[in-house]
Amino acid sequence: QVHESEIALGLVAFALMLAGGGWLAQRNLASGRADRKGAARIAAFIAATTLASFLVRADHVFHLGEFSLINSGLAGACLVGLAAWVVYLALEPFTRRTWPRSLTSWNRLLSGRFADPLVGRDLLIGVGGTSLLFGVMGAVGSWELASGGSLRWSFPHGWSPLYGPLSCLTNAFSFMTVLVGFGVMSLLTIARKLIRSDRWAVVAVAGLLIAIQTRPESLSLFLGGAALLGFAVFSAARFGFLSTLAVFFTTLNVSLVPVALDPSIWWARNSWVSLAAVIGVALWGYQTATRGEMAPARTSAYHS
Repeated sequence: QVHESEIALGLVAFALMLAGGGWLAQRNLASGRADRKGAARIAAFIAATTLASFLVRADHVFHLGEFSLINSGLAGACLVGLAAWVVYLALEPFTRRTWPRSLTSWNRLLSGRFADPLVGRDLLIGVGGTSLLFGVMGAVGSWELASGGSLRWSFPHGWSPLYGPLSCLTNAFSFMTVLVGFGVMSLLTIARKLIRSDRWAVVAVAGLLIAIQTRPESLSLFLGGAALLGFAVFSAARFGFLSTLAVFFTTLNVSLVPVALDPSIWWARNSWVSLAAVIGVALWGYQTATRGEMAPARTSAYHS
């Protein structure tokens, strides 16, 4: 149960984020360092997916009250999109200067170069590595169950399959993927500024995220969660922002949607939408990564 103090703390943190981010964004815009196109595309994507998720989950009737429902959804989507726009304008220039190659494949994707081999490589590494970790976690869980243990699963499974396939589709491309991924990159940027060592910045951020993760019911789940967080931070530092997005994209689809392979379960076919999204991104990454030679990553994010 969420207490009023926690809600108040969250609202204060959100307001401070907008205020501080707005100040940094204004400075970056005035100095010409801000990536206006990238911020606009991110804001539009997040607002659109937030609104779509709200509309497919709500109950709709032919009534005047529907206008109030749509207005509420639009307000929430615009607020989240505005927050993403401000945070991106505020932090992206610092990330670009600290980890100059981390945004190369991301900027190529934003510019419409969907068949770029570097884009495919980063997507394939993120999806493939995360899928492998989940496979190991699933095998360990099956072994524990066969050995007489109880079924434990600490991930906060969502309700998407119960709302239908459209809800699973909007969940598959959730705005949380971008926000969490950019949060990891921001932590790496701050740690790199303070520690001035790439390797120790990765260790510090991974240790911080592992330390604050929700404690699961078993040691195996804790180690699995630690491995996922460590891989996400490593992907951000070694391959860049897009690879980290692929990590959290896969994690959200596998952990937040209870995928059932047994077709006799009534919501199983709905959950397959999320599974198909992960497989589709993996195939796209493989096809583009093996299509041709990768163009060299340049230091400037705007000319990559």
